[in-house]
Amino acid sequence: MKNSEFIKKIAQEEDSFYLYDEEVILERINNLKENFPSVEFLYSLKTNPNPDILDTIYDTGLGADAASLKEVEISFERIKNKEKIQYSAPGKSEKDIEESFDKAIIIADSINEVKLISEVAVKNSKEIEIGIRINPNFTFTEDKGMPGKFGIDEVLFFEKLDEFQNLPNIKISGIHVHSKSQELNYKIIENYYKNLLDLTVKVEEKLNGELKFVNM
Repeated sequence: MKNSEFIKKIAQEEDSFYLYDEEVILERINNLKENFPSVEFLYSLKTNPNPDILDTIYDTGLGADAASLKEVEISFERIKNKEKIQYSAPGKSEKDIEESFDKAIIIADSINEVKLISEVAVKNSKEIEIGIRINPNFTFTEDKGMPGKFGIDEVLFFEKLDEFQNLPNIKISGIHVHSKSQELNYKIIENYYKNLLDLTVKVEEKLNGELKFVNM
């Protein structure tokens, strides 16, 4: 049955409904993979957490971008690999961290959160690799940034980096930078990612080692 016919049939029975086309979803995913073969894509659950949608997407091998403990748990049930799940959200509690560190890579969103993850790691006798979200000193359209409500400001991050490295039972293995969504001008995106990769190099030089990931 064609989509148009199916829509007419359902419309006779329901006042309103959502219709998801699995073929279109798979086509979009394959298009991304073909055009960006060296990039690993993470699906943001807050976009649409419908269980059937998640099953379709994760069956293609995509990872997960989780913004809550529940989203981490939902993703881990399907993916079974913490390395493919990143947990990024401000204000994580001790409980959030304790119940997610073995199911996802935790992205610390503040100085206090970096310290809290270290405390949880020590308490549980675990070595935890983390990412840190940075509010960069640039934007999509400007080479000078501004303070933001998400992440650690770039200048402050570098000021605190030695302190972070000396905290017990944690290791910084990646960074997360996300300033804006829905930008479609490829020239703007190109310049933004150039700045982001320059920042990545600076972080690696300061750490004296390579990062495992850069969450864009």
